[in-house]
Amino acid sequence: MTDRRLIAILVFFLFSIQTLECRIKCCCCDKTAPITKEDKKIRDLVLQHLQLEGNKLNDIVTEVNNCADNIAKIKKIIDYTSNIDWSNPKCPNTLIKWENQFCIYISYFHLRLNNPYFLKFFLICDRIDSLHSEDTHVLNAMCETVRWCVERPSFNKKNMGSIDKIMKAFFLKDKDSKYFYFKKEESLSDEGSFPLLKDYYYGNITPGTGTYSTESHNPHRYGSLQNDNIIACVTKCILWDLGINDEQLRENIMSLIYYTQTQPFTEANIDYISQKKQKDNKTSKDQDSNDTKKLLGLSLSQHDHHAFAIVNYNGEWYNKNSVLLDNCGCKTIDEIKQLCDTTKNIKTTPTESQINLQESYFVFFEILKT
Repeated sequence: MTDRRLIAILVFFLFSIQTLECRIKCCCCDKTAPITKEDKKIRDLVLQHLQLEGNKLNDIVTEVNNCADNIAKIKKIIDYTSNIDWSNPKCPNTLIKWENQFCIYISYFHLRLNNPYFLKFFLICDRIDSLHSEDTHVLNAMCETVRWCVERPSFNKKNMGSIDKIMKAFFLKDKDSKYFYFKKEESLSDEGSFPLLKDYYYGNITPGTGTYSTESHNPHRYGSLQNDNIIACVTKCILWDLGINDEQLRENIMSLIYYTQTQPFTEANIDYISQKKQKDNKTSKDQDSNDTKKLLGLSLSQHDHHAFAIVNYNGEWYNKNSVLLDNCGCKTIDEIKQLCDTTKNIKTTPTESQINLQESYFVFFEILKT
């Protein structure tokens, strides 16, 4: 075999590997990813639940665009976001794939996909061009990701979503290799009640030295192990992208996309949810008038620093621990109890260890009065 032929075969082989690698990386977040008939059927029900079916979204966009400025537009979006058809609950059950050690934000996103306020807010924002620019990186990525999931709402292990674009936007660096949103934080001097991005990106400053230390607070980078603060930090970037300075307006947005209520993870709570399942499947007029919260699901923490969510999807429970893809899917209450029973849950693989019940909890959000 000639050298030229060997080179040709090698080039073809390397090209094939590269093409396959590209498909593996991109198929879970590609805009051209397939939308099945089941997806379309569920999507229509999701839009009905959000009161966005038919031409309603177009009508809302037209009215929002008629507002005088962006602040007035955001206030109008908030007004429309709180209007949900609670007689027909349906949210996307999209599975988000595990990647780049972003399990904490993946867990958060799985739960928020079960929150109609979160969905509706970003679906409307997505259509308001004046809210977007080349500098609104996190907002743009969030809107695109939510839209992708609503368009592909079925639980499909072969067509998973991705939060990677949101993470790349959050960790974006400028030409001078400085984090884009850290520079924005410096220019705005906006600390508020959120964690400081400079601490998250670089670590705490050692007192009296002016230099960053990794001893008390490790810096976080794209692809490194994250902590819970990443959720608040990304939300902070969204508020900046929207140009929100008014504290009350910030609180209104936070109530839609961020704030939740939690309950400790106990056997009693599992039993309570199990008994409540039948009630949750009744029509709204039969439900307890004092029931003002929706259960999103469980936020679970493992002792090996892995986090994942089990989502309560219309009374059924879905394990969305996509680092163990074969175990993902619909689960019974008994299976959830067994998973979280520290006396039985014996570590079998490096990524399957006991649940840390002290850092695991039920997640709810408050149903707003319209």
